[in-house]
Amino acid sequence: MEPAEFLLLALLAPVGGASAADTSARPVLVQVKTTSASAKARLALDANANTAWCPDAKDTRGELTLSFAAPVKIRALELHPGRWSDTVQAYRPSPVEVSAGPAHVKLEPVADERVPLELEEARGHMVTEVVVRLPPAAPGLQRCLSELELGIEEGPWLHGLPPVAVDTLPAAVQALTAAFRACDVLALQRLARFPLPRRERQVGYAEAELWYVKESPRSFKNARALARECRRWVFFPDETNPREPRILAGVGPALVRVEANREAGVVYWHLGWSGGKWSLVGIEYTEFE
Repeated sequence: MEPAEFLLLALLAPVGGASAADTSARPVLVQVKTTSASAKARLALDANANTAWCPDAKDTRGELTLSFAAPVKIRALELHPGRWSDTVQAYRPSPVEVSAGPAHVKLEPVADERVPLELEEARGHMVTEVVVRLPPAAPGLQRCLSELELGIEEGPWLHGLPPVAVDTLPAAVQALTAAFRACDVLALQRLARFPLPRRERQVGYAEAELWYVKESPRSFKNARALARECRRWVFFPDETNPREPRILAGVGPALVRVEANREAGVVYWHLGWSGGKWSLVGIEYTEFE
């Protein structure tokens, strides 16, 4: 995945009702590894249920592991087993095993019922790693994981980044917030990549959990065009209930999602790490009907 790529994201709410992250705090860096050489673990960690991590056929362990340098407390853990893509008609997920501290759970998803599986057994445990296993499955079953959503009390967690990127992310969010609030054309030129893609969708309640975007995004050609709509894309201090943008999570190597506004809908910034700095690489706006 190219760092500057604007990903097609499913609208997946942070599990467990994530609290706002202090953008002055350092997010938690996570190491991700799998037992499959060619399978792409990021496809289960990209906030996009249209993609999936599927272990290699010869991989009998089928493990995806998230490792933390220090113990973290699990607030919520949710899985989307099998293939959730709207291009796959039949839903035939294979069994899933999860280990998180003292919790060891085997899940048997139900065919034709695309329902996220929340692991109550893992909540509240201090862990240094979370392991998801997809054992060899019978023919016809989807030995895949479309999404793994993990909420930890310590705040947002990121993966696929060097420590310097994690250290500088809060300052980058603060600088972008100030640029939008001031409608500062020069600052926006420096902090964003143009043309800057944006997606705007209206979503009914029944579709809010999984959102599939089929249309190409529109884009801002330059910083001046972006500045003309600056108030739409950030919380403002004079609002009734002003808040600071919050870092939600990494949605892939070198890509982070930030909630930047919430009124009739939700605004997300997508920040990409490349060339030793963070840049705004996309805007996503979802309006709930």
